[in-house]
Amino acid sequence: MNPEYSALEWSNRYYAATKRKLEFQATSLQEADLWRASLRGKVIELLGGFPSKRVPLEVQIQNEEDAGDFIIRTLTFRSDEWSVVPADLLIPKDLKPGERRPAVLAHHGHGQGRKMLLDDVDVHHGFGAGFARRGFVTLVPDGRGWGERGEEEGRENLNLIIMGKTIVGLRVWDSMVGFDLLQSLDFVDPDKLGMVGLSGGGTVTTFTSAIDERVKCTCISGYTCTWLGSILAMNHCTCNFIPGILEWAENDDVAGLIAPRPLVVEAGDVDPIFPLTAVKEAYAKLEKIYEVYGVREKLDLDVFSGDHQFSGAKSYDFFVKHLMD
Repeated sequence: MNPEYSALEWSNRYYAATKRKLEFQATSLQEADLWRASLRGKVIELLGGFPSKRVPLEVQIQNEEDAGDFIIRTLTFRSDEWSVVPADLLIPKDLKPGERRPAVLAHHGHGQGRKMLLDDVDVHHGFGAGFARRGFVTLVPDGRGWGERGEEEGRENLNLIIMGKTIVGLRVWDSMVGFDLLQSLDFVDPDKLGMVGLSGGGTVTTFTSAIDERVKCTCISGYTCTWLGSILAMNHCTCNFIPGILEWAENDDVAGLIAPRPLVVEAGDVDPIFPLTAVKEAYAKLEKIYEVYGVREKLDLDVFSGDHQFSGAKSYDFFVKHLMD
């Protein structure tokens, strides 16, 4: 095909010819703080905005079961006036009376929802249970469109886009309310909260951690990359598309909003949908951001031998170091 006939080629040329308006360019802490405030506000706008106020959590406990090292408390909580979130709360059994533990919100990717994080049966490798076994109170919710909230793939985001909303924005809001829930528990340290997610859960983790500074430690697995090298380079779920965002920032800029808080990035060396070359390009940008903030040591990269999956080779110890030590 003549490249001038192609809409895909047009988008590639447009990307190359235009500069992201809020791309990180800061060389000082003051400039970085101004950039962060501007981009964070723009990201919230592009996600479709958030409700102006929280609603009561209305937590309903449905069941408890013994999982060996921890208790699984199945519950629901309300995130907005029309939405209830089903979730599992993993409570370590060695929790002492009166003790407050660090807590992690663990977000699954595409598939069967939160239950994938409880057993080492797929690419998630049970990382929800993995954090609970290391002593973290762990909240594992079903993301909108997945698990008990499963709907026709892709349609939910298209319906929201025509209304000026996005599925990522709603998933981020659910996660933020999930942190409200964790902070309400008398056995959680409200100042030691972390978030981890794989793939589509990595998307939610990136945007939630970028926006909500209560998240003090983050692991993004199988997502940090340039959008040019991943989302624009192949067919991806529509939930990856946020209208207009590439006018303002790349994926690494959004992840850079997490600075100066600790961040570990995981990437498989043969991940077919988030290619390592583009991962390294994005990570190099993150290094510059963390260097400007003077906290390069709070950023780490785990490139493991494998494809699109969770690793944990560095992440578990990273969270213990930054939230428990």
